[in-house]
Amino acid sequence: MVSPAIALAFLPFLVTLLIRYRHYLVLLYRAVLVAWLRDRLTGTSREQRAFQYLLTHAIPGDPHHILQTFDHWSYHCEHLSCVGPDKGRIVERVLLERAPLRVLELGTYCGYGTVLLAQGLPPGARLYTIEGDARHAAVAEKVIRLAGFSEQTPGWLVMVSPAIALAFLPFLVTLLIRYRHYLVLLYRAVLVAWLRDRLTGTSREQRAFQYLLTHAIPGDPHHILQTFDHWSYHCEHLSCVGPDKGRIVERVLLERAPLRVLELGTYCGYGTVLLAQGLPPGARLYTIEGDARHAAVAEKVIRLAGFSEQTVELIVGPSEEVIPRLREKHGLMNANLVFMDHWKRCYLRDLVYTVLVAQPGWLVMVSPAIALAFLPFLVTLLIRYRHYLVLLYRAVLVAWLRDRLTGTSREQRAFQYLLTHAIPGDPHHILQTFDHWSYHCEHLSCVGPDKGRIVERVLLERAPLRVLELGTYCGYGTVLLAQGLPPGARLYTIEGDARHAAVAEKVIRLAGFSEQTVELIVGPSEEVIPRLREKHGLMNANLVFMDHWKRCYLRDLQLLESHQLLAEGATILADNVLFPGAPHFLQYAKTCGKYHCKVHRARLEYFHGIPDGIAELRYTGTR
Repeated sequence: MVSPAIALAFLPFLVTLLIRYRHYLVLLYRAVLVAWLRDRLTGTSREQRAFQYLLTHAIPGDPHHILQTFDHWSYHCEHLSCVGPDKGRIVERVLLERAPLRVLELGTYCGYGTVLLAQGLPPGARLYTIEGDARHAAVAEKVIRLAGFSEQTPGWLVMVSPAIALAFLPFLVTLLIRYRHYLVLLYRAVLVAWLRDRLTGTSREQRAFQYLLTHAIPGDPHHILQTFDHWSYHCEHLSCVGPDKGRIVERVLLERAPLRVLELGTYCGYGTVLLAQGLPPGARLYTIEGDARHAAVAEKVIRLAGFSEQTVELIVGPSEEVIPRLREKHGLMNANLVFMDHWKRCYLRDLVYTVLVAQPGWLVMVSPAIALAFLPFLVTLLIRYRHYLVLLYRAVLVAWLRDRLTGTSREQRAFQYLLTHAIPGDPHHILQTFDHWSYHCEHLSCVGPDKGRIVERVLLERAPLRVLELGTYCGYGTVLLAQGLPPGARLYTIEGDARHAAVAEKVIRLAGFSEQTVELIVGPSEEVIPRLREKHGLMNANLVFMDHWKRCYLRDLQLLESHQLLAEGATILADNVLFPGAPHFLQYAKTCGKYHCKVHRARLEYFHGIPDGIAELRYTGTR
């Protein structure tokens, strides 16, 4: 609902838009709306109607007249997206100048461009034209033959005349002017740094620290920041927060007076010194840096500025691994302020980690000025990561609310749904019911139907007799594996959470699998794996399916190796190696020399907008 006053206020703006873009609106009307209506009314395509017009109006065997008839049709009947007479004259001139013997056309469409090119070919030349749409190709074939060109009309050559190149010159100049600052940044931040790295054998950050040692006053944070700024302005670009945005950070520190500050991305220590100098008495700063070389430089800068380990604690490691350990290992119960200045693609992930993994009590504080400055960036993030936000909403928020309202867990509710909707003893129908629940009710972090087909194919190819599953969860993967086992095979499945194991046990028995086929073992995988041979009789496994905590993949794989629980030629399948991801596991599998590794790219279970993958490893034995 819009009031007339508001509508009238927008009227001049709308009229301006209509006048400015009138040609585009006419094109939209003629090329889309009119064509769509005529397609429905006549049952033929626009291209077929154009060919019928050619048959009744054009002179067969006269390419020039056929092109004129095409132009008349496009001007007065329906729009055809052909090269047209104006740009056609440029093409004719280029053909006349170059006299090419072999011509390739990409996009025949209805044959206009093909006829235009073919009529300008020198004797003995040949034209190859490619069309991806069979319907358009059928029309174009008739048009080409109507123009009198046979299939015999007789290296690859892409030919552009100087005129066309000059026509693009203003566009290129406009681009250079518009993006000149970005080009200068690219030159200074990438090219110059790369050249100096090669010439000096030191990194840009090390050179900046050497400059600090000779120009900055030790123990004076403010002068150290000024020296950093001078280096970045006049020597080499450093990707630090800088003086302008630094003043915003200083104002926020002054307003909030936080006692516990977390910085993600130490880099060379600029932001750390900026934050540390603005801390109130008794405050403590925790800063995380994933690159050990940058951390080594940052450590020296922080100590040069006069800050002790009691004030600033530098933690080296990937943020996704460090954040979950901050409370128990580093004593950070919660943070009053979080400053993010690491990889931008990690911002949302690490924010989610602080909410999901690092326990409640975290607060990211941003002043209104910063919030407004970041608004376009936040909108872009929301659009780009909308699938992840929906996942966060469905997998965390909805589940948490329903847990509180019903007093039951998500897995228990899923089992109740199975009892009322699935066919007992039918594993396939039980999996389908799980999928329906996850799509339409609540998200379950199971392997899902798409990646499930990869697992089924591997089971069919390998026909393993001894299968080990790490991470039973609610039993989806167990049922998927068990239904694909050959006769006489046995599946051992390990679940560390007793509540999940209780649900999974019921699901497995509901699917009709006995303890002789599927043995469920409850306990942490690092404790169960060493006992598998002596306590459970598993000598070695032909297939291992990992779908538990991703950070445990590498540890458990190495446990299986050390206890010789992998049969020769064993297959290891690991789910979710791309999201949430298991980079150390993948790196080990690819570089240790014990496995042939392949990643099957797929989509996250029940969320087709999130890319994921399942890794397939073939064990070749110890190196």
